[in-house]
Order: sequence, then structure tokens, then C-alpha cells
Amino acid sequence: MSTFTILGKSFTLWCFDQESKVIFKVIIGENNDIFDLKELITKKLPGDLKAVQLLLWKVDIEYNKIKNITLDCLLIDKLENEIDTVGRAFDGIAESIKIRVILEKLVDTEKENKSINEEELAMLEFWKGLSKAKIIFPYIQNMLLDNSFFVIKNESELEFNLRPTVKDEYKDNKYVYLKDDVNMQIDDLLEQFNCDGFLCLPNKVFFLGNQSFGSHLLIRSCYLELIHAIPLLEIHNLIKYGCIITGTPGIGKSYFGLFLLYYIRHHYPDATIIWELADKVDQLYEFSSNGNVRSGNINMFRNTLASKKNFYLVDAQRPINCNAYTILFSSPNDNIYNVFKKRLGITKYYMPIWSFDEINLLWNTLYKETLREKSNKFSFEKFDTLLKRWGPIPRTVLQNWNNKSYVESDYKILIGEIDLERTLISFSEEGMNKSSASGRLIHIHVKSDFITPRYCFASRMITRDIIDRYIRYNQIKFRHLLKCTGGDSKVSAFRGRIFEDFAHQQIQKGGDFRIRLLTNGMVSMKNTITEYKKIRSYKFKEFYTLEDTRKNYYNVPTAQNFESIDSFSYDENTLFLYQVTVSMKHSIKFNALDKIKKFLDWDKDIYLYFVVPPEIFSRFPPQKYKNSKDEDRQKFPTLINKLSQYALEVPINVMIDEDLNIGDENQDDEKSNKSYEESDNVEMVESDG
Repeated sequence: MSTFTILGKSFTLWCFDQESKVIFKVIIGENNDIFDLKELITKKLPGDLKAVQLLLWKVDIEYNKIKNITLDCLLIDKLENEIDTVGRAFDGIAESIKIRVILEKLVDTEKENKSINEEELAMLEFWKGLSKAKIIFPYIQNMLLDNSFFVIKNESELEFNLRPTVKDEYKDNKYVYLKDDVNMQIDDLLEQFNCDGFLCLPNKVFFLGNQSFGSHLLIRSCYLELIHAIPLLEIHNLIKYGCIITGTPGIGKSYFGLFLLYYIRHHYPDATIIWELADKVDQLYEFSSNGNVRSGNINMFRNTLASKKNFYLVDAQRPINCNAYTILFSSPNDNIYNVFKKRLGITKYYMPIWSFDEINLLWNTLYKETLREKSNKFSFEKFDTLLKRWGPIPRTVLQNWNNKSYVESDYKILIGEIDLERTLISFSEEGMNKSSASGRLIHIHVKSDFITPRYCFASRMITRDIIDRYIRYNQIKFRHLLKCTGGDSKVSAFRGRIFEDFAHQQIQKGGDFRIRLLTNGMVSMKNTITEYKKIRSYKFKEFYTLEDTRKNYYNVPTAQNFESIDSFSYDENTLFLYQVTVSMKHSIKFNALDKIKKFLDWDKDIYLYFVVPPEIFSRFPPQKYKNSKDEDRQKFPTLINKLSQYALEVPINVMIDEDLNIGDENQDDEKSNKSYEESDNVEMVESDG
């Protein structure tokens, strides 16, 4: 239950209801705003009246005269700026027994002819509620906090109901938030917690007035980074008219837009924001700085859009040409943004794929143990299964977790329909054509500049099943696909990814592979002899963090953007690291190696295999070590002296192994007959000396 907080010095205001002729008082703080005053008044009135249905007038009338005079001539000073403080609105008045507020009901909930329809009313509630939104952060044990700034509360004690279907006794999370009387810039607050905060609206208030958007959103770390990249805080000083925010379907581009509404409102308090809805043609809302909301078609707001001080946020629609700074949110679709992107100063940015930590935090905060049916709880096991199948996309693994058709039946259909050749073509044509591949199967990763994309299959399981299908039914076409190296850079990069995943499968099967020694410690080897290396497969272990890895298992990270190497295995005496590449240059991040070494407490020999295609095997050179800044490392500790680099060749001309079996981590050796089609996917395999 939400509780009202008096801010600043309290005083009494006497109010008069025109309709019922009732006089009553409210006690409020000088730093509360006018919307707070409206909410307090609704609690004094009968029925289910909402604050947005009230119109308030400031007056100064003797208590005993209010019922005997004509009021129309007194209703001059309207309290329409709802974000203004009560103290300023009433000029810091002292206690008085005079009537200071007359209220008028804009909406009669008992009549059918309402002055505001339900959709507009919900949107107005959202805009008012956004000014009262609070950012909360998950509490971590031993977190260093200044108690004069922050409050720590159990989930069940929060004023925000994060998991409505979960009983209070099972709400075991703790959260931290800024005290009401402490002011801190949004950027400073988020950076202090490395983002990872949740923007929470008051209970029963929903983003854009739409219940499907919910009342809470995770503020990802990339949100601030994108804002600085745009750069949103300097747009009025730049000759720019806007940008495009695109990325993998279902990644949360609209939620970034919702956070921008909150961010712009705080950083540009005098700006008016126009939001164009995604699911309705020519339906826009105008959010004004005075707290008002208007709805209508584009022609109603051309004057607002003509001003450079305003913002135009467009969700999956074609934006019009205007002076307001325009931000378009859209999945890859040239039909939507082809004209807009040609305008002066328009930059296209890509939303990054979610990390495991981010999507796990979202599940833990809003979805863990939630109920959809009688006893159908969203457990971590279900979350883990969906994540390994579909990859870290909230729409699929969280919002639709209980939709069996969406998360299960669709999988085989989509795998069977994919056409890799058409998919590669569609990368060059700005968007993935539905006849070539579903956006649910292919994810768009992006470099730190948010501009340079690369395409990857959504999960290791998807990669494995697609490659298996092509090897079984279209070997010639698949080999041709792997051998072609020309074309658009995005196409070449994706083709390289297909080879990498194919190579992982081949090594996992085990066998004899050609290898070349590149370095022995810090000594580079020249004209080394090619020899054969016998590699056997271990049981497969997919992990999220290094804490999940195991000895005598083939350890592969779930995340395809894992910062370390692609896979590794180890026993008592030897550590094998694998990195697949189709490039002649693939530097080694020393910090990533050192992280694995320290975690394993390893002081013995290390073998690093660069897994490469036949055309570069004989020419593949020793690789350099890089520091965290991607600079050549100048100092080399003992770790490097214990590490040997090798090139390992994976041939293209392989035949199907009908008896391909991968051991599951939960099976005994004699029961490890889980088929590749049923097992979790592998991107690189382990070798055994």
C-alpha cells in the first residue's frame, strides 16, 4: 500500500467541494506538489475519484461566507502547474481558517459522458506518476552506503509491488533507494550503483497507461552510455536533428524510450515531449512541462514539433520531418527509417544484447517464482532452459515464459524454415527478411561505439541445430557457404561465425587434428613442423560464471560475448584453452587469461589452441598479448612463460557422424548418449593431451 509523505514544513489548507458543498481540511507539506494535494483531496471525497479528475482553484474566502456567495467570479486563479510546490503556489502562507481551495470535478465516474476517455486518463496518470517515480537498487550484502542518504528495505515493505502474484513471506529480496529529502542527479545516482536500478512508478500506474508495459523497468548500464553517445545532454548545441535506436527484436528498445521520457523530463523540464505510439497509426501524445497530456493525430502537434527545444519520440513508425529532436525506436526495418536516416546529422545506434547478469537481475526482481496458473511458478530451472534455448531476450525468456507455443513449438518451426543464403543477403539490405530468418534466431551484437553491428545466432543450441540440419540435408551448399569469404563485411563476419560454431562441433567430436607450435613461452617458433594431435571430448558444461565450471568437463560460456576465451578444459596437470578465429590477427586479452588462472589457482602448463580454417592454417602467426586498453602488453609475468600457442586446423570436408553423442553433465559416462539435437549447444570443444 502506497503511503503519503509530508515534505517540508506542514500546514493546513481548508477546501470546499462545489458539488457536495462540503468543507474539509487537508494537512500537507510546503515541498509537496500540487498533484500531491489533489491525491490528498481524493481521499477525503466519496467514491473512486482519481487525482487527475480534479481541477483546483486558489481562493481566499472567509469560512462562514463560502456557501452564500456566487463562486464563478472567484474561479480565476487555477492551480494548473501540478509539479509546482504547494509552498510556492500559496506564497508560503501561514496557518489560516479561510477557505483556500475550491475543487471542481472534471470527470463524473457515474456518467457515461466523460470529458476524458479511459485511455487518455491512464496516460495522464502515467505522466503525473512519472514525476513521483523512484529508482531502487538491489541490496548486496556488505554494500557500503551512507545511511544519511539511503534507505534499505525488504521487498515486502516497499511501496512498490514488484511481484504481485508472490506472497509476502516469499519476497526475500532487499532494496536500496534514495531518501525523499535528498537531491541527487540521476546520472550520479546511477553511476554510483553501476546502473542496475529499477525505475518504479506508483502502484497501479503503468508506463504509457498500458498495463502490458508494467510499472517497473530495469535501467541497463547501456542506457546512460547511449545517452552520452547521442549525446542527449548537448543536442541543443549540435547541428543534429535526431537518431535511430535499433537492435534485436524484443531487446527492449521501447523501454529505453520510456526511460528517456523520465530522463528528459528531469534534464529538460521546460521541454514538451511528443510520443508516437507503435501499435496505432497516427496516434500521438503530447506531454507538457506543466503536467498536462493531450492526444491526437500529427496535425495537432505540428507547432510543438516545429520547436528545436522539444522532443519527438517515435516507436516503430515513420517520423515526419520536423525541428524537434527526433528519436526513432525500431527493429531493423529499412521501410521504416530509410527516409529518416538520410536527413542531416541522423546516426543509427544499436542496443547491445543483454548480459546474463542483467537478465538474471530482471528475472530475480520481477519474475522469480511468479504464478501464471494454479501451481505454475517461474522457477530458475525454467528460466535457465529458456535462456539456453533462445538467448538473453526479455520478450522471449521472460514476458512469454508461460506461452508454450511461443517458447517451445515455434522453435522447431523456425529452425526448419531458416535459409542461410537469404539470411546473409538480408544483412546487406538493412533488416532480416521474414522469409530468411526470424529475429528470434539471430541477434545483433554491437561494438562499444553502438554503431558497428555483427550478427550471431541467438544461442549455442540454435547454432548447433541449424548447422546439424545443413550438414545432414545440404552438405554441398553448407561447404560452399563456409569457403566463401568475400562480400559485405557484416556478411563475412556472420559467415565467419558459422565456421567458428562448426569448428566447435568438430573438435567436440574428437579425433586427429593438424597442429603447429607458434610460441613456447615468449619464444616465437618459425618453420615449425606440422603434427597431428589426438583430441577427445569431455562431457559438456555450459556456464554463466567461472564458478559454474568443472574439472574434466568441456566448459563453454552461455554468453556469446563472454570476455574470456571461447572454451576450456582442465585436469590435474594441464589446462587447455580454445579460441576459434577465421582471421590472421586475433590478439590475446591477458586480463582474461589471468582471470581464469587466478580462479583455478593454476601454476602449471597452459596450452592455447587457435582453431582456424585450412586456408590460413599454414600461415597463421603467433598472436600478441593485449592489456585492458587493447594496447600491446609490455610486461610479461610468469603466466606467459608457462603458455604455449598453437594453430589447430579444422577441415571443411567432413561427413555426417550419425552416432554423434555429447555427454550431459548430469549423466554417468555409460549413460552419456544424449544426442546433439537434444543436448545444449557447444561453441568450442576441449582437447585432451
